[in-house]
Amino acid sequence: MNKQEYIHKVSELLGTWIAKIRLNTALDFYDINKVAEDLSCNLLNVIYDLELYNLNKDKPNHPAIDLGDKTNKIAFQITSRTDAKKFHENIKTFETDYYGTYLNGIRFLVLNAEEIKFGNYKYPSLFNKKDHVLTDKTLIQKISEIYDSEDFIKTDKILALLEHEIGIKETITKNYFFLNKEQTVFFTQFGIDKIEKLTNSIIPVILILNFQI
Repeated sequence: MNKQEYIHKVSELLGTWIAKIRLNTALDFYDINKVAEDLSCNLLNVIYDLELYNLNKDKPNHPAIDLGDKTNKIAFQITSRTDAKKFHENIKTFETDYYGTYLNGIRFLVLNAEEIKFGNYKYPSLFNKKDHVLTDKTLIQKISEIYDSEDFIKTDKILALLEHEIGIKETITKNYFFLNKEQTVFFTQFGIDKIEKLTNSIIPVILILNFQI
């Protein structure tokens, strides 16, 4: 497939993934967020050539960070939260307890389309707001660069991973990508058939990420 087709497919899968996380978070179902840590780990390892390990396998609800790479000395927090308190508290704990192990710092992978807020907190120099917070668009940009480099072994691996973990038949949950928490809760009170009709008529089914190739 050409680049436009490839990026569209990857974008749609990522958008569906994030929509499912938003939906479950709105309903206070957090199991999918735990599953997201494993997919995030595998995906980040492929995209950025890292050796991340899911720290929650050894210590459930690991403080401050979810993934760690002792070889490259970098750690990740996987979250659907976008509030300033989340960033401030995690970075503070990381600096105190884990910076010595992960000297290249902490990164955040934010699985949410909502605006990220940093508030008025003073952050330490180990954290760069611009470069150390990754989103779906960040991943798409990097995947696009990998495609341009003609590393098709890697691009095939990325797509295969997303299709296996997220599925290629998701058609309803991706619509929740466009809803805020209150709207999501409203829609989920209906049966699945009505949800599909409502979301398809009210929410335009377009390319999940507004990515310009």
